[in-house]
Amino acid sequence: MLSVGSNKITQLEDSVIYLKSLKNNLQVLRIDDNKFKSEKNHRFYCIACLDGLKYVDYTLIENAEREKSKEENKDDIQADTGGDENKADGGIDQELIDARIDNTFQILDQVMRASEDYPIVSQLPGYPDLFNNSDNAIDEKWQLFKSAMINGCKSKNLLIKNCESLMRAAEI
Repeated sequence: MLSVGSNKITQLEDSVIYLKSLKNNLQVLRIDDNKFKSEKNHRFYCIACLDGLKYVDYTLIENAEREKSKEENKDDIQADTGGDENKADGGIDQELIDARIDNTFQILDQVMRASEDYPIVSQLPGYPDLFNNSDNAIDEKWQLFKSAMINGCKSKNLLIKNCESLMRAAEI
């Protein structure tokens, strides 16, 4: 069960795609009372994209409603491709994209250029050297963070696979 209703979520599609990428057993989702920018029916979109759901906004999903949801959102439903190994590696890259850590690249430059004082500040003596050193330090930390995220994701995926195999063995 996940209750994220009344949480000022504006990106319906991004939120549901993220939930779908978690590959969980989510059966109950409360997501109403958010100010979605999308014109889509949030209930139908969630039902279409999250196959395991049984309830949305504490209302049971009927088979007819599930079929209608899938039909109305068929363009948004993406088919899974590739084997499990490809998915795991692609999932790491997708998680990095979803985390938007690529936006941190050259963040100091982005912030400085957005300032109305940038034309004046950029002309100060020594500014380019100071700026380049700071940008390089940030880039180095960003690369370390990215590596840590990738390694953490690989460890998480390995742990999930081990747990799945232990659970399967316990069922037998």
